[in-house]
Amino acid sequence: MRIGPHDLLELGATLLPHVQALISDPRSKPGDLLNHIQLLALREPIVAKVWHRIEEWPPGSPLVLWSAYWCASGFPQVRLTHKLAASLMCTSISPEALDDLRLPWSSFLIQVPTGLVEVSNPLGGTIEIAALAVQATDAGFRVVAVNRTEPPLLLPLRASSFEGLAEPELDADDLDLDFIEFHPLDDRDRRAVALLGRLFVGVSAELGGREQGERPQSPPRIPASWKRAAPKASTIMLNRDVAVDCRPAISLYLGGHRGTQPTVQVLVRGHWKRQPYGPEQSLRKLIHIEPYWRGPEGAPVSLRSTGP
Repeated sequence: MRIGPHDLLELGATLLPHVQALISDPRSKPGDLLNHIQLLALREPIVAKVWHRIEEWPPGSPLVLWSAYWCASGFPQVRLTHKLAASLMCTSISPEALDDLRLPWSSFLIQVPTGLVEVSNPLGGTIEIAALAVQATDAGFRVVAVNRTEPPLLLPLRASSFEGLAEPELDADDLDLDFIEFHPLDDRDRRAVALLGRLFVGVSAELGGREQGERPQSPPRIPASWKRAAPKASTIMLNRDVAVDCRPAISLYLGGHRGTQPTVQVLVRGHWKRQPYGPEQSLRKLIHIEPYWRGPEGAPVSLRSTGP
């Protein structure tokens, strides 16, 4: 069974009218929502279809539940160009800049451009990551990486702050233990997790510099049009120009490449700068300083142990 962004749109629009009061209650827990859906499935045929999806694929139940929260936020999704996504994956952020970050919505989707990040497939080969499903929680937030192919495979991450997903390497405590039991992480997976964490932090920083009016807003209720036709995501596109294409560096990093040539090019990681602005330079906004190549043009590429 496959669950892609379009399926999540339909699942969320189906669930929200029946669970809106519950998910609006700050005291409710994911287990309460799951039990509520199970009871509703006994008398609501349309909810029974959702429950059938959960029974078909129990590990995916957090993603199905997330779809209702996504709907409540207005189905916001972020798309990026390949070069910008790769650049953000090769960008670190200082603790001071992390203090300025906020989630742009309580639940939203980040579309990962094709061909950028692949994790190991338990059955052999690799699986490409398609999207990051983000949700605010009482303990911080949760990010679920969703793959493009069948069988469905989730890489859920939990963190109490942006710092938890901004580090180049993540501790096992940041990872969902159910996933580790189902699919033990190897070196490639941990590298992919680091890149996806930076992408999430980078997207949040990019959106933090936009005026509120530039973001899709959460609807106060289910639009009537969704009852007549399929719901649509509210999309914001991040497509600013990027000078350096970091995609080759990401591919080499995920493959475990280590350069040993005496004369090499090294990718210098980008970073986020707190830029003063406003009256008497009293305000601060985050500015992305892009990664760049250092070394002789045309020389072999070296990736240091810290990665891109």
